[in-house]
Amino acid sequence: MRFVSDAGVHLVNPNEHHVVPRACGGTYGPTVSLASDHHELLHRMADAALARKPWKHLCAALPPESQQRITYLANIVVTATRATGNDSNKRYLLSGELPPVIGNKLRALASYYGVSHTKVLALLIEQEHTKLSL
Repeated sequence: MRFVSDAGVHLVNPNEHHVVPRACGGTYGPTVSLASDHHELLHRMADAALARKPWKHLCAALPPESQQRITYLANIVVTATRATGNDSNKRYLLSGELPPVIGNKLRALASYYGVSHTKVLALLIEQEHTKLSL
């Protein structure tokens, strides 16, 4: 299946990028379709900018219109991250892989308690942290 992004680029397997990162409140906001390598690139650029490291060279090999688009999106990520940096309500975006047996147990717990996987993980972490804090 082929998709066409809003920039008119044909994508085989597009990645949806939240223009404002989900961790900064962009969960329900606009998204754009990007090629996976461009999506990864814009986050590398944003991470470098946030760390106050050079980043313009990262997109130098791209055509000018792609450079503009990815730079624009990376700047939004940087602005949103800085704006919500000290917000106690900001979500911590965690990504990782679990072995199937653990994933099945997580789904079972979430189903049993009628909550999301995220809520189960948050409750378990809080429970373990409380034990350690005593």
